[in-house]
Amino acid sequence: NGFILGTTGTPAFLVSGLAASVYIPDFTRPTLVSYDIYLSSMMAVFTFSEPVDLATFDPTQVTFQNAMSASTVKYTLTGGTSYQHVYNVIVLMFTLSDENTIKASPDLLTSINKTF
Repeated sequence: NGFILGTTGTPAFLVSGLAASVYIPDFTRPTLVSYDIYLSSMMAVFTFSEPVDLATFDPTQVTFQNAMSASTVKYTLTGGTSYQHVYNVIVLMFTLSDENTIKASPDLLTSINKTF
């Protein structure tokens, strides 16, 4: 019962205490690559450049606005419930309060041209 089998089906030998031959620390910071908004489900899906730690995700740091620059409407989320099924993707379900505020705003998250 090895952790991997050879091509002939024989288990590999486990060697305890084997040191890594090379260790390269991760200095690359993840960046947000894209995000999708699903208003019918009141959720956002954030995709990052590399794996992220869900425990460190803070939805209260997410602000949506209606323009890339010189926006006239901005809204920062008050919370939410987040899930992670893939290490570089976070799914965020909006709170009822955020849902009501977003739905009440005619200039926020109403089209791709008003979602930043």
